Amino acid sequence: MEKIVFFRVAWMNKYQGLWGDIPQGGGSYDDESKDEIYNFCERSDGYMYGYVQPVTGGRVEYSDATINLKRIDVFCDNEYSISGVTVVFVATNPIERGLFIVGWYKNAIVYRREHKIEGIGYYAKARAEDCFLIEPNQRTYKIPRATKDNKEFLGQSNVWYADSKSSLVQKFRQGVIDYIRKCR
Repeated sequence: MEKIVFFRVAWMNKYQGLWGDIPQGGGSYDDESKDEIYNFCERSDGYMYGYVQPVTGGRVEYSDATINLKRIDVFCDNEYSISGVTVVFVATNPIERGLFIVGWYKNAIVYRREHKIEGIGYYAKARAEDCFLIEPNQRTYKIPRATKDNKEFLGQSNVWYADSKSSLVQKFRQGVIDYIRKCR
């Protein structure tokens, strides 16, 4: 089964810093404190570094926030990182109010704990050529939300593993994988 994880972030046009691109949504922290604003900014080493704010125990605890690598791959035997993951970034469109895919990293390394590069936090990294940001007006792939009756989709957490065995989640998951293959 293909390794995939969804990161919910603020909505931006370019994710290359605040130069004319203000994050919309994404929590109550001031814009400069949102490391996700650099998620699609290529670094001098040829990588892009992706940030999401995991939530632990119902509240944000920076030192305790982790990504559950076993939910990405049950056979993961490394407690620090996992490679070969597709990281799908999703954000709420500020006009349409729905949650949409904004981009992805293919063949990424996902880390259990936050790492830093140049003072900016990240939980995933991938070679720049394996990263794809969708233009804002072309972000049309909608992400279903958890409901009172169906809690298997993305709810309040910023990290969604899409690891439910339900046929609805598995069908959606495969649809995203097919969409990403078609777009590249």
